[in-house]
Amino acid sequence: MDSNLKRLLKRNYLGVAYLPIHGKGYLVRTKGNKKDYIIVNENLSDEETEKVILHEIGHYEHDKEVLGSYKHNLRSRAISEHEANKFMIHQEIKSYINQGYDAININYVNLADSLGTKDYFQVKEELEKYCE
Repeated sequence: MDSNLKRLLKRNYLGVAYLPIHGKGYLVRTKGNKKDYIIVNENLSDEETEKVILHEIGHYEHDKEVLGSYKHNLRSRAISEHEANKFMIHQEIKSYINQGYDAININYVNLADSLGTKDYFQVKEELEKYCE
């Protein structure tokens, strides 16, 4: 796990548990002063695990801003998922740029595909922040 991911988990007081689950991952909120946890499918690659953790941190940081019930309101769920994906995309692109990649020369469609998202506009928009 890279240092940025560790920093984000620590900042949000989140733990990570790797379990044999059917999906890729989810966020478990606890009551009181206990740590909330991100549960990750133990069979994912390191790369996919990082994306799942970032996505779930995005939920943790942004779901409180979404009105309505994630479970019972499709619009609320769509907004919540978009914000979590947007967070993951932002963090992954920041990581690419910090590794020395040139934002101007990155093919945003290929990058979006490698991130596992079809939100090409969001990837392009995030890359443009580094082209100014």
